[in-house]
Amino acid sequence: MAGRNTVQSVGNSTYTLTHALINSGQAVNIQGIKLDTQYLKARQMVDNSKVVLLVAGNAITLTNTARAGRFTLTVVDNGDTAENGNLVAIARQLQQLGDSVGGQLRVATLINGVTNAITLTGITLAVFDLILLAGNDVPEYPVEFNYQDWAFS
Repeated sequence: MAGRNTVQSVGNSTYTLTHALINSGQAVNIQGIKLDTQYLKARQMVDNSKVVLLVAGNAITLTNTARAGRFTLTVVDNGDTAENGNLVAIARQLQQLGDSVGGQLRVATLINGVTNAITLTGITLAVFDLILLAGNDVPEYPVEFNYQDWAFS
């Protein structure tokens, strides 16, 4: 029995950052994403359920609807400006300014001719390597952000 096939064009995704402190608040498309690597990972900060074991052998299960988390977007420094979507330059700028407003990142992919998008909101820079050097390769910068919430868009 044949399964359902999926067609996804590699590199056919957009990563749109909107942040009041970057490019005068105008959206920028992130550049410098290396195709041949896992370049985006988003993970919630708190488990949505926890089992507490009791002495008598039974348990209590606690659940929540926490949606906040952290994402890592791995990019290369393409030498461009923050206004043109160089995430290394954006991270350096956010690191210097101190963020009191947060932003959002919209990730959109095209699968089977349908655009699937998710928007991470309340994003703030968490950690960033200021400078990375490599020998015979382009260094990959893992830029980590915290996010408050997410929604399909």
